[in-house]
Amino acid sequence: RISLNTITLTIESPRVYTQHGVPISVTGIAQVKIQGQNVEMLRSACEQFLGKTEEEIANVARETLEGHQRAIMASMSVEEIYKNRKKFSKKVFEVASSDLIDMGFTVVSYTIKDISDEEGYLNALGLARTAEVKKDARIGEANAHRDALIKEALAGEEKQSAEYLNKTQIAKSQRDFDIKKAV
Repeated sequence: RISLNTITLTIESPRVYTQHGVPISVTGIAQVKIQGQNVEMLRSACEQFLGKTEEEIANVARETLEGHQRAIMASMSVEEIYKNRKKFSKKVFEVASSDLIDMGFTVVSYTIKDISDEEGYLNALGLARTAEVKKDARIGEANAHRDALIKEALAGEEKQSAEYLNKTQIAKSQRDFDIKKAV
């Protein structure tokens, strides 16, 4: 007998150097199972794993997935892995699936659980982005304040013009009244 249960694996790749030489650690979670519905895949799984414990079978799948995870980490930059986790997960899923299918496994799912580094690189990326957002916010606030001052000054000018026009109209009316009164 061979178990057809889904196996959940934690795939850890500590301190792998990425495309630009930055060491990071990635932890992925994968769900794999021996494909029992495809006779050819089941035959392949039986040839390789019959008589082995579920833990031994899980170790083979884990080692295969870890190797592919490490290889893909090395082919991408930290920014690509961190910002586009879906792309990274998809690559690991696709590449590992082809090897695992030959062993009779189906990769049900693969996702990244955690990305970290000991050098502070990811933190620095976050700090740079935070500083950029704060700068943009300060600029936006300054522009809004400037616009408010300009509108306030224009409103003041319009008020003075209206008051001057009003006083001129009153003076004209008063003069016309005084002329009529004198006549």
